[in-house]
Amino acid sequence: MTVQPGRDLYVFKYNIIYNGEGMNTNLAINARLLVKDFGGLTAVTRGLNEMGHIITKNAVDKWRRRDSLPTESILAFAVLAKHKNQRFDLLDYVIKKGDVR
Repeated sequence: MTVQPGRDLYVFKYNIIYNGEGMNTNLAINARLLVKDFGGLTAVTRGLNEMGHIITKNAVDKWRRRDSLPTESILAFAVLAKHKNQRFDLLDYVIKKGDVR
């Protein structure tokens, strides 16, 4: 198999296949763990707001319930982690959809 950078991406460890036409994945973000690791609902809301990512507690709670959050919010977590000098590796939060937490 030949992989062409920028066109074909095969990451078998996480069962992601991208062929230039779309991504087929069975993955989700463990938003509940992500929020917990950053201090909980109130701390996350306050921290993201301080970083300029204006968000409500209700929105953060919805992320936890759906195990889904916008890309912009994931980037805000990376900025918050850097500001707090906290380790942040997105792969720590990648789970298969439907996995029990």
